[in-house]
Amino acid sequence: DLGPWDPFPPYGDFLELADPEEKSRVEATVAEHELGVVPDSRVAWLRHLARTHRIGLVSDIWGPAGRLRAHLGERELGSLFGAVVISSEEGAVKPSPRLFRAALDRLGCRSSSAVFVGDSFERDIVGAQTCGLATVWIGQRSEIPEDGNPDRVIETVEALSFLD
Repeated sequence: DLGPWDPFPPYGDFLELADPEEKSRVEATVAEHELGVVPDSRVAWLRHLARTHRIGLVSDIWGPAGRLRAHLGERELGSLFGAVVISSEEGAVKPSPRLFRAALDRLGCRSSSAVFVGDSFERDIVGAQTCGLATVWIGQRSEIPEDGNPDRVIETVEALSFLD
């Protein structure tokens, strides 16, 4: 199970700052930077999907997970996910099987009844396939590595309407 992605300490463990307040400010800056933006259309789409499917989130972030969890709450997304697995809390990054197994455990489902959707071939698709999950890659078919074979390829997450 252990690979070059395991263990993966959170960002704060790397900071050698003597001043705890400075360390806290640096961690907060990193956490804010990692949030990204979830467009309103994507939020609506996730709400729609959560009405008929159990969904989880596996996120690679290096900063403290609290800011991401707060952001999910602010956007009213936190309650949509039956599992939120964050690399800085788990001590590993994708494609570590630990993250995918944690999501499956928290969702209470077997890998044979789950689908992982991701936009990084190496981190998302390879990691999920290692755990026996079906995979949907968000990308261009022409960009699939020669030895890669996701179960499905879509260009945008909204194309997942086939799940309806």
